[in-house]
Amino acid sequence: MEPQQPDDKRRQPRIPVDLWMEVVPGGERYFQRATNLSRSGAWFAQTFPLPVGTAVTLTFELPDGQGEVACAGTIVTAKDLGMGVHFGELKDADKRRIEALVSKSHG
Repeated sequence: MEPQQPDDKRRQPRIPVDLWMEVVPGGERYFQRATNLSRSGAWFAQTFPLPVGTAVTLTFELPDGQGEVACAGTIVTAKDLGMGVHFGELKDADKRRIEALVSKSHG
């Protein structure tokens, strides 16, 4: 008997958050509420999702009070009234901040 594959494609632990992120696809700017965060991305709930593959720029503040995080991202999931974004081009310092927050909250 083969082991069952999980339906959940996420490979990173996720933590619940309540973060507002500025999302800019092209020249338009939206403020989206992220409801969970991982080392590699975020999930936005209660939004009209952008098409999968859309490139965006993201700007947001973590609760550590150490300033803004800015990075590129790509929409990787869009369903119902939510969408998932994968972070790209994160500065090393910002990666460490996100990893610290996820590790602290998850473990």
